Amino acid sequence: PEAVTPFPHLLIIQPQDPKAQPYYFNLDTAAFDELRRSTEFRWASQERLSRRPAQQAVGMGEEKITLKGAIFPGFKGGFKQLDTLRSLGA
Repeated sequence: PEAVTPFPHLLIIQPQDPKAQPYYFNLDTAAFDELRRSTEFRWASQERLSRRPAQQAVGMGEEKITLKGAIFPGFKGGFKQLDTLRSLGA
């Protein structure tokens, strides 16, 4: 038996609208060659008497995901995949 069941998707993008359908990246549809993720954190500086300013984490900042890959319009979802991705980004 497997310790963990395999997840069938490489990546799932969930739209902000809860009624919209998520987009699934799979090997046989829209596989990507490269994924980059960057997360920023916000810090506030607090002045202190006779000491260096203190730094305090005040929350998460922007999070960005960049994907590089190819979608072949004649394969599986075709041009519909591009329209779906565009609608998620709008």
